[in-house]
Amino acid sequence: MRRALVVVLAALIGVGSAGATASAKPGAKAKPAAKAKAKAKPAAKAKGKAKPAATATATHDAPRGRATRGRRVRPDDATAHARVSIGQAREGASDAWRRARDSELSLDERTAKRIEAILRGPLRAGTTALYVVDADTGRELFSVHPDDPLNPASNVKLISTATALEALGPDHRYQTRLYGPVPDADGSLAGDVYLYGSYDPTLGPDDLEDLARTIAARGITRIDGGIVVGPEANRDAIFRAKIKVTVTATEPGLAPTVEVDPPTAFTALTIDATTARGKRGAVTLASKPSTDGDQARLAVTIKGTLGRGKTQTLAIWPTDRGAYTAEVFRAALARAGVAVSGGVRTEGFDVFAMDAATHGWLPVELGTHQSEPLAAIVAQVNKRSINWLADRVVMTAAAARIGAVPSMTAGVDAMYRWLGARAGVARDAAVIDTGSGLSYKTELSARQIVEVLRAGAGVLPSAPTDDTARACHAAYLASLSVAGVDGTLRGRFHNAMRGKLTAKTGTLSNVIALSGFLEAAPGQHLAFALITNGNRKGDHHAIRVAHEQVVGLLYDYATAIAKTAPETAPVAAPTTVAAPAPVAAPTEATDDEADDEAAPAAQPSAE
Repeated sequence: MRRALVVVLAALIGVGSAGATASAKPGAKAKPAAKAKAKAKPAAKAKGKAKPAATATATHDAPRGRATRGRRVRPDDATAHARVSIGQAREGASDAWRRARDSELSLDERTAKRIEAILRGPLRAGTTALYVVDADTGRELFSVHPDDPLNPASNVKLISTATALEALGPDHRYQTRLYGPVPDADGSLAGDVYLYGSYDPTLGPDDLEDLARTIAARGITRIDGGIVVGPEANRDAIFRAKIKVTVTATEPGLAPTVEVDPPTAFTALTIDATTARGKRGAVTLASKPSTDGDQARLAVTIKGTLGRGKTQTLAIWPTDRGAYTAEVFRAALARAGVAVSGGVRTEGFDVFAMDAATHGWLPVELGTHQSEPLAAIVAQVNKRSINWLADRVVMTAAAARIGAVPSMTAGVDAMYRWLGARAGVARDAAVIDTGSGLSYKTELSARQIVEVLRAGAGVLPSAPTDDTARACHAAYLASLSVAGVDGTLRGRFHNAMRGKLTAKTGTLSNVIALSGFLEAAPGQHLAFALITNGNRKGDHHAIRVAHEQVVGLLYDYATAIAKTAPETAPVAAPTTVAAPAPVAAPTEATDDEADDEAAPAAQPSAE
């Protein structure tokens, strides 16, 4: 495998420990499918894909179709059953090997047979696609419906994060600057200051505390003016604006104490609650926008009765994020020892600069806060599968590249361009409409996901090899969850694969997916995509267990080959595993639109 992939993956996954790989377990009996037509959509041929060896035809493999939300999937031939076609060495052979003892089968035949058993068991309901290749050469090893257009859920983040890294580079940092007049000799500013951001999706109260300390460190002690922010809150304000209200019981009959975090003048509290004599009781919170003169406020009322000895924490998501952010910064300045005489207001930076000029001064940069590097932000996206952050990162990256206002349209367009240029996937061969995968419209094939992985890791022959590209590839690999160690795989694969699998999970109400790289031996890796659509929501755990069993079989297969040929990557003939007739999931699949790995929903924006 190319040096970049070997070096980075070796550093990432050098924490493996011994253990037993998962073994297949029988799944629950699937319900029969309702009749419904499934329209198949061919996927574009992946760029740089190695030609497979000639394979026998899977004569009873029924056609597959889309398995998106609200659609039932079944083959036209209800009597179809699983068939396995093995590479050139078995071409033209009968299927008598199916009935043979395992000891009489080749390694690839045994592996295919065991994968088939899992497909017939716990993965029987719905449609499962599997595509496995040698990560370096792209040589196909196993496949099940590799070109079916399915929904991979959060595996879409594999595309959005690669797009963002290439657009901005892994070292890019979002900047939030404070502009104002030149300080006097005594550290005073004679005028307003302007908080000017760069659409930083990670900006938070702690970052504004850092910026306030930076201002104080310059010797600034007083601002004879107010705090100004722009009307575009997504650019200048805290994107995930949140106020935490903690209510603590006192003595029976008395009002509880209330603590607001962060503490600012923006929150106007009214406490209409008491402490109960007994242990039972709860308080409620109501909030609405208000004003204090010309200053924006949020009126918060606490009502109810709180049980004796109890503490209750509630959260508010303010809609006026600009005014809220300015008040948070104003309070941070005060804690840093910088007095602010004025209030807060909202206006465009051009208006602010023109007003400053009429008063005989021009704005200068007083201090800057920088976000973490994009590589670290992308790692949060992929390891923790944070939906809102994935969307914001690709939107802001695409906008920064072309000098525009962030929008999902621009972000998705950038993702399609990356898919075509790097992974060889044409725009009309896939359907994506978000950077997070939190959508029931997505259509990608397992083969396409594997090509995305290889492109992101920089192992396709067409991959750029300059220093910036290599840094992007390293950051991309480092962003994937490590089995049994971190991210959404922290609690999974605590067996021989711990530390040897780096992957991205995906979950929707009727989607389970897992795609990534599997280390067979030092310097030898498989790239795979495993996607199940159409399962019942209550079967999430069983589907994940079945996926782990399939990956366990792949691991056993690859390590067995590595032991016989330690100096070469797996070279088994391509093996196609044909799944059984898929059974439709019930139509009562929930319309929750919420990825199991999601963070709380982001504030609505005009975009």
